[in-house]
Amino acid sequence: MYAVRSLLRRPGRDGPGVGLSRPTRHGAPFNSLTPGMVEELLDVAVHCNTDDDIRAIAITGADHFCAGADLRLFEGGDADRTALRRLAGTLHEAIRELNAAGLPIVTGVSGVAAGAGFGIALHGDIVVLADDARLEFAYPRIGLAADAGTTYLLPRLVGLRKSLDIALRNDPIGPEEAVDMGLATETVPAADLGDHVESVAHDLASGPTAAFAETRRLLYGSFHNGLDEQLAAEQDAMDRAVRTEDFRRGLAAFFDERDASFEGN
Repeated sequence: MYAVRSLLRRPGRDGPGVGLSRPTRHGAPFNSLTPGMVEELLDVAVHCNTDDDIRAIAITGADHFCAGADLRLFEGGDADRTALRRLAGTLHEAIRELNAAGLPIVTGVSGVAAGAGFGIALHGDIVVLADDARLEFAYPRIGLAADAGTTYLLPRLVGLRKSLDIALRNDPIGPEEAVDMGLATETVPAADLGDHVESVAHDLASGPTAAFAETRRLLYGSFHNGLDEQLAAEQDAMDRAVRTEDFRRGLAAFFDERDASFEGN
């Protein structure tokens, strides 16, 4: 199953989830995306961006992560322009909502992550690959340019030269290579992927998520800022963070020599 799960503040309670499952036995291999699936993804993303109790997001798949759009939606004619624009537009809105939430995102990839699935996987702050995972840019195989924010993330993760190599040659990338080049954070045995992603996401959800959101904004914004702008942004972010209850909790815990219990506010 291809699923998005939101993790809540309250211990022992899981957030709303949506199963975007396209098993091969139903004729759509590798969890390929349909309009209905990206609409559901958008619904979950909006919820993550509006529910103050949500503390982290985990995106995973069973057997395979996602092979991009279901190519059976297209016929090679003019109507494909409208269909593809709608599919990509909804997916992009979901990605905007997920990132606007400012929450830590963990992606866990098993099997194939290609095309839009490749892009979705890269949006994780922590990207965990199973040892059977295969990443593929994939768009050249069908004569398309990229979507899902892939061309935004690739040069930021691996540099322009390597991004061009990945995009133009389209060679599959294995898990160890992906970690070495900076596309992924770590690899785990396929059998351990689900539990490991859950553990990482829960650890992040238990952290100072308001401060995490500030740090994420600073890191992404650094590509557009000069040093003076970045220093000013850091000062503003610090000013907002110092006014949170989590700062007070963290400071008190530091002097008491204990672990802080953060609540994300």
